[in-house]
Amino acid sequence: MVAEMHIRQGFLTDEQYESLRDALPDYLRPLFVTAYFTGVRRGELLAIRWNQVDWEQEFITLGSGETKNGYSRGVPILDGDMRFWLEWAQKQADGCDSIFHRDGVPIREFRRAWWKACAATGVPDLKFHDLRRTAVRNMRRAGVPQVVRMRISGHRTDSMERRYNIVDVDDIRSAKELMQKRSREIAGKGRLEE
Repeated sequence: MVAEMHIRQGFLTDEQYESLRDALPDYLRPLFVTAYFTGVRRGELLAIRWNQVDWEQEFITLGSGETKNGYSRGVPILDGDMRFWLEWAQKQADGCDSIFHRDGVPIREFRRAWWKACAATGVPDLKFHDLRRTAVRNMRRAGVPQVVRMRISGHRTDSMERRYNIVDVDDIRSAKELMQKRSREIAGKGRLEE
């Protein structure tokens, strides 16, 4: 295999998520929050229509013709911020079929508002695409199995999902705690056998 060069490492912490969410204009919050929690691609998100939302089952369905990889998939609607901002967007839709809109007009471009909010919250180099990386990392931390993470985010290969699965200092600390617990268990068994 050829070594990958220049792999982006950008992602958001929980604290940065809250700051950036609050700095964005209201019309961008539903898009941002959905991307942050699900890792769905920008283009796939902007194409979603209200008839793809099943509030009762709490899913958004992406059809095979609407995804980059050509496979249909379901994306969960999470309680809390995601559900709140999607419901807010529906109330503001004014007949617009697109979930992500500004005053009833589908969002196509939002670069200026994005960069302004990122700069204001201390993450000026954050790309919208970095939310995919963040979502994959957060799903792993929550214990979501890899195959399910891949299905939600739309990754087709293990190598690509691993590339998005950033390990940071907090992950190493968590590993240390697990390893320390195991070490104590082994030490405790040894003492019992003496």
